[in-house]
Amino acid sequence: MKRRYVVAVDRMTKKETDEFVAFLREKGLGWWHWINDFWLLVDRQDRVNAEQLREKLNEIAPERTKLVMEVREDLGWSGFGPNATGEDKNNMFRWLRDTWAEK
Repeated sequence: MKRRYVVAVDRMTKKETDEFVAFLREKGLGWWHWINDFWLLVDRQDRVNAEQLREKLNEIAPERTKLVMEVREDLGWSGFGPNATGEDKNNMFRWLRDTWAEK
């Protein structure tokens, strides 16, 4: 079962962001982080829940305001930003189409 999360953390430092990325890698989660303070996460192996994500963020960045929401249903989305074609890594929407929106 794929679980999806929206995470917002107010003004994380580079050190805090690096620690969070290390945690995501350790848990095998996929992520999208093209907008400061905003993350989309995918957990394909049911390794975390919203409370566990919040608690980890509290350990990493205890002074920061944060919000973690699980998205349980398909939802529409639209955005504006780098939208390169081909294999270019500067396409901010490829991950959304291929991972987030995939059933």
